[in-house]
Amino acid sequence: MLIMKMEYLEKVKKALGSYQNSLEAYNEIFSHIEEAAKEKMLTGICEHDAYKAVFHELGDPIELVRSFYPTSEKSQKPIYFILLNWCFFFIGSFLTVGHRVFDFWLIHYTWMVLENLSLLLLLSYSFYWFYLGFVFGKQFGPKGKRIVNRMILWSLLPNFILMTLVLLNILPKDYFATLLSPMFLLLCVITTMLYYPISQLAYKFGIVNGL
Repeated sequence: MLIMKMEYLEKVKKALGSYQNSLEAYNEIFSHIEEAAKEKMLTGICEHDAYKAVFHELGDPIELVRSFYPTSEKSQKPIYFILLNWCFFFIGSFLTVGHRVFDFWLIHYTWMVLENLSLLLLLSYSFYWFYLGFVFGKQFGPKGKRIVNRMILWSLLPNFILMTLVLLNILPKDYFATLLSPMFLLLCVITTMLYYPISQLAYKFGIVNGL
């Protein structure tokens, strides 16, 4: 097992060559291998088979290294997901205030539809976070962990701000009276807290399917 691991890591080191931040990339790959192997051993797999499975999932060391140095097109995509979530937030804010302030039938109708589909929307939004983590795990490999962490913090910022304002009653609950039943509010709080671990789990699935 030790020889197999050393051979794989040696290929990784050679593939990194003169890349910038090669030591940092090597350390991240090494940490990911150790963490993934330990997770597999917890399921009852012996150490040799665990490392063998990890190396099989990571694939060719050259392709693995390339995932640490994505093209500029890939590096642009995190901002799109951040902006998309902020768009969700501002659209929701507009509808929340609009159905109370404006006497416009389309806004009121949209709000009524949201009321009837509230649980479905919550489930769909949870799937969005799973998909988000999966995409970046697939595109960036082990390096995706750092990208996802940074992206999640920025993306979730409006969610946590809104949740805090509502829970502290700074933002009047009357604005959400027809939507936020006590049970639904509890579900919103729980799912918001779960978005980060959901994305982390999905990112691991993305690594396996992307490399």
